[in-house]
Amino acid sequence: MRHKPLALLLLLTTLATTTEAQRQRRPSRDGQTPKTVAESIRSADEKKAARTLELQTGWDSAKDQHFTKQDRSTRKRMKRTAKKSQRYRSGRHIPWWKRIFGHRRKLR
Repeated sequence: MRHKPLALLLLLTTLATTTEAQRQRRPSRDGQTPKTVAESIRSADEKKAARTLELQTGWDSAKDQHFTKQDRSTRKRMKRTAKKSQRYRSGRHIPWWKRIFGHRRKLR
């Protein structure tokens, strides 16, 4: 006799917790989540543009700092070498037949 109320109480508590666990709660919208697809696409594009701008400015500032650390003769030598390498590289690419039928590089 004593076990029936205990079993009933146990059954009711497990049912209450499972129904509470399955209830879906909507996320709160505090202005950060876009409401439409167009807003979502626009915000993604804005974030991507901001990231690329930040990366570009960071790269430019690092490059400027690198060049300011060099003395004049070193800067001239670096400029001369860069121009020479561009001149030698121009018009040179691997032909399609060598890319397809050429030897594969083995991994070491």
